[in-house]
Amino acid sequence: MALFGSGKAAFHWNGEWEVSTFIAQKGLKFNMVPFPKVFDQYHTQADSHAFILPRQSAVDPNTRAAVLEFISYMLKTSFTWAQGGHIPAYLPVTTDAQYKQLKPQSNYASVASAATVDPIAWFSGSGSELENEAGSAFQQVLAGQFTPQQGLDQFKASLQKLLSLTAPM
Repeated sequence: MALFGSGKAAFHWNGEWEVSTFIAQKGLKFNMVPFPKVFDQYHTQADSHAFILPRQSAVDPNTRAAVLEFISYMLKTSFTWAQGGHIPAYLPVTTDAQYKQLKPQSNYASVASAATVDPIAWFSGSGSELENEAGSAFQQVLAGQFTPQQGLDQFKASLQKLLSLTAPM
């Protein structure tokens, strides 16, 4: 991030949440666009924030209505999240003129239709142990310290270890 922000790196490949970091760097001219299609089918890695409503047999209807109203409000006002780089899940926000004028964030909104999330597992998701292990294996390939096969072998061994552990929840 520092190399890109200082103009010493030609491009930066990272999550969209870093848009606010680069906007805050006065004088940095940059743009954000979807990562190009590499294989036969276009995919983008994605994750999402979620509201979790616990199952309760005796929920007060007024309480449930208030919770649903709050969630509705958060979705309908998700332009704020968009300013931070996230692609709003609520379609009326992403189709609104205000969002379309938000640059560079609206430039990559189209990738939402190609979003691929991690498999459901206790060790997956953004910032997870799955990502840590993938980064450890594949960074060494990118740095020329591992062959692609060695990187895959290390990642596979890490996955096997994670799969053998009892879920902590």
